[in-house]
Amino acid sequence: MIVPNATQSWQFGSTNETRNVGDTELVQESNGTSLKLTGSGYLTQNVNSTKNLSALTLSAWIKPDYSQGSPQFTVISKESTFLLAVNNVIPPTKRAIFSVFDGIKWQTVESSSSIPEEWTHLAATFNDSSIVIYVNGKLESSLQTSGVPTLAVNGTLTTKTVDSLSSNADIIIGAYLNTLRGTSTNQFSGLIKDVKLYDSLLSPSQISQLYEQNNMGANATTSNFSLNNSTLADQVSMIDAINLAINSASSQVNSTISIVPILKSDKESFLITENPQLQFQYLDNSTILENTQKTITRDLVQLDNIEGNLNKTESVLNETHSAPPITSEKINLVQQKIDEAQQQVQDAQQQIQLALVQPQDQTVVDDALKQTHEALAQ
Repeated sequence: MIVPNATQSWQFGSTNETRNVGDTELVQESNGTSLKLTGSGYLTQNVNSTKNLSALTLSAWIKPDYSQGSPQFTVISKESTFLLAVNNVIPPTKRAIFSVFDGIKWQTVESSSSIPEEWTHLAATFNDSSIVIYVNGKLESSLQTSGVPTLAVNGTLTTKTVDSLSSNADIIIGAYLNTLRGTSTNQFSGLIKDVKLYDSLLSPSQISQLYEQNNMGANATTSNFSLNNSTLADQVSMIDAINLAINSASSQVNSTISIVPILKSDKESFLITENPQLQFQYLDNSTILENTQKTITRDLVQLDNIEGNLNKTESVLNETHSAPPITSEKINLVQQKIDEAQQQVQDAQQQIQLALVQPQDQTVVDDALKQTHEALAQ
């Protein structure tokens, strides 16, 4: 399912009609530009397209700094309308929250997992029946909105459904602004990037896709990729090969090889808060060839064993050639199969020996491996 274009997007470093208040800083990284806040600044912008929202989806990447700042870190908010934030010292600590104002009180949903001090994707949705919060593409918690208690004309107490969010207030990134008091509270400390607002309800699969599309970019600043999945298999094999352009220092030319890396973990599963680090190892041509030679040598030993067993079988058949139950036609057929297998073994051995003598020819190595595998399959 295609993710629609955002109604409003804040890509820091590009042209945005925002106004800086207090201490703000743009940080250029390999994965783009981030907004750095230290608990004493925020951005504000009036967005006409958000004045009346029957549905809402928020998305942002954050990297909080819990060593300073407010009791709660606001990511994006709109006065008396909605806010997406992370608790700092307010219980439950280090949990993401999403709140909407129903006209009388705030209705809030909290994440089930803690938000670490590293890049994390937050998303939240609202429609006329529920609010939902996501962390790293996973739905963590939802709340059915109860609406506003209202006194009807006949004097009975009824419940009015909040079917839209209406406000002329500015969008605030990094704080919550109270215009009546003229104060800002719950200012963010850390890094924020790629903030998006949709005037529609994104589905769980679309939010997961939104996270996956930007996951590698958000974590590109570290040499080890951090996977924030709830569980991780003991061994993950990447099916798609990675093409690496290896620069030769001596010849100053590029060569491309295709490898399939293996990712291994030390535990059967990880909690989302543990953020396991996976090590990628890239091998050069000489190392790959050395490993291939070891495989060829091991296959050569197996082929020798197969040839020996075939010779023994042939000897037994020759001794029983005159036995009445076994016809000459059957013996000749078995002998023909043995001869064909022996010839295949000998051809494979020749290919292996050629590969060992000329290790620089990768095509010969590949042909030898294919020949040995076909022989072993007989």
